[in-house]
Amino acid sequence: MTLTELETLFRELIFDKAPTAEPFVQATIWTLLNASLQKMWNLARTVQQGLFLTEGTLTLFAVSGPLYVATPTNALGYTRVKKIIAARRTDGADAGGLDVVRFDDQTLKIGAAAAVRPRVCTYGEQVGVLNPPAAASLTVYYHHGLPNMTAGSDTPGKAAGVGTADKLPLEWHPLIAKNAAALALRVMRAPDWQSLYQDYAEDRDELLLGIRGQENTAENG
Repeated sequence: MTLTELETLFRELIFDKAPTAEPFVQATIWTLLNASLQKMWNLARTVQQGLFLTEGTLTLFAVSGPLYVATPTNALGYTRVKKIIAARRTDGADAGGLDVVRFDDQTLKIGAAAAVRPRVCTYGEQVGVLNPPAAASLTVYYHHGLPNMTAGSDTPGKAAGVGTADKLPLEWHPLIAKNAAALALRVMRAPDWQSLYQDYAEDRDELLLGIRGQENTAENG
């Protein structure tokens, strides 16, 4: 579904429940839908992690200091790093796997000299390279976030030319509108918000149960 279609569904869901006919301007509706998109992404990645696994590259050149932070280059534009799964150095004789660690103050204190095998970590929504060599090429495999939709033709997963249309599968799309509509009604203190949220919650749980069932069947098959 496009952002325009999600907006239409949102308006239909609150049409006879909101205290006024047009309680929200489009910009507010889009903000609510994007907030709900990120919530659905967070749910989906717990049961469909493979959907959001991608890879990016980093080129380090003339760097210094114990920590180098950069945004990876990704072919589809998915550069929001949520969790690093694996990493490797890809240049020359030093090519090989790298350790993925959790970044904290103790991690940063371990070793101050540049390392042929630098460690990598998630740093905000970027890649942190600990004790980087002056020049190196790295490939990082990570779970990525989704961009917010900013135009009516955008879909969950593709926005402003970034990503793949409907990267979040279609079965999740109605839940985006339902969750956003329930939140909107709650903000307005409309009495029907709880029934709409219950409807959303039942659909959400049914979807999660179905996906888990499919995965169990595949594993046992």
